[in-house]
Amino acid sequence: MATNNIKKAADGYGYKYTELAQINEYLASINTTYYQYTQLEEGFDYVYTVPIVNGKELPPRKGCRIVTGTMKGVNASQDQGAAITYARRYSLLMAFGLATTDTD
Repeated sequence: MATNNIKKAADGYGYKYTELAQINEYLASINTTYYQYTQLEEGFDYVYTVPIVNGKELPPRKGCRIVTGTMKGVNASQDQGAAITYARRYSLLMAFGLATTDTD
């Protein structure tokens, strides 16, 4: 039986995290996929996830707000890309009720 815990395998930015590829692999193993889009609400962009379970599209689920990147030492494009990836990753975890655990 599949578990809804995904190990935190990537190490960066001073902490461990779960990569999008790991989440995608787990979802594929349970015959689930998705697509995401952003939507502007009250001046902020939010990530929405549309689950597709066993080929059936479910209603969109509102996820994380995309914040302005604040990492020091990287260019603005990389900084914003990291913020978008973070929002996508955690929106997916929220949409599917997944938890992450450390590898040890």
